[in-house]
Amino acid sequence: MSIVSVDLRTSRWFAAIGGLLFLLAICQALPAEWQAVLRYDRVRVTAGEVWRLLTPLLVHLGWAHLLLNATGLVLISVIFGADWPAWRWLLALGLSGLVSTLGVHLANPEVYWLVGLSGALHGLFAFGAVGWVRQGDRIVWLLLAGLEEKVLYEQWTGSLALSEAVVGGPFIVGAHLWGSVGGLTAAGVDRLCFRPAPAPL
Repeated sequence: MSIVSVDLRTSRWFAAIGGLLFLLAICQALPAEWQAVLRYDRVRVTAGEVWRLLTPLLVHLGWAHLLLNATGLVLISVIFGADWPAWRWLLALGLSGLVSTLGVHLANPEVYWLVGLSGALHGLFAFGAVGWVRQGDRIVWLLLAGLEEKVLYEQWTGSLALSEAVVGGPFIVGAHLWGSVGGLTAAGVDRLCFRPAPAPL
């Protein structure tokens, strides 16, 4: 791969992440009643408003919640993202988010509504790590083990009080679990449909 093609991929990747962050900021600035149309709502999804399985990724509890998730998105993207074309990276993010919300809808009936990107971010981390594993990077298994330990710990203890204080509400830890499953699903789809991920730098 030439330096020119690498630079082009990197510029497209930065444009995609920048565009997504801009979209998230716009959605956060919407009036509360408009944001309510985007959030996951169990009753309304059951009634047929299925777009709410994906659009909760676009809205957050507040600006602090958005900043936390945006920081996570940038960090994960810096570690893993530039190794993929931007559209494959965003596809993995969307699929992780969809599986996250759908998993909560099917397996966590106590959750009536949710917003935020954190479930999808868990999936994106898993997607990126699996891509490196496919290239023979054994150290990245430690990252996957750490993700698994975090998710399982949350299922046992629930969200941390400090985290709730920062974002202004409880984390839906089921979304983190199902988001991780979504990331593994995205990695499987990616392997079946596209050429192997490039080796980490």
